[in-house]
Amino acid sequence: MRILWDSEKSKATKKKHGTSLSEASKFCFGSEIGGGLICDDPEQHLSILGTTSGKLISICYEIREDDKGYYIWLVTLWKTTKEEKRRYGLA
Repeated sequence: MRILWDSEKSKATKKKHGTSLSEASKFCFGSEIGGGLICDDPEQHLSILGTTSGKLISICYEIREDDKGYYIWLVTLWKTTKEEKRRYGLA
């Protein structure tokens, strides 16, 4: 499945969190999936956990469709919170 993101958002995310959306796409949606999926808002945003550069991060994404079919749209990422760690049994 294609994985897309806004390149400017990726740069800003790298500056703020030390990880870009492009870097996150490689470990979360490749062969190294690091967490589970949840759907916890009405806009159908999904989240996945993974590790990069020794940090546990959460990535918010959507499944979208265009004329080429379905794809994953990376929305944002952040350092995984204590609540998220608890929810996944990591704390």
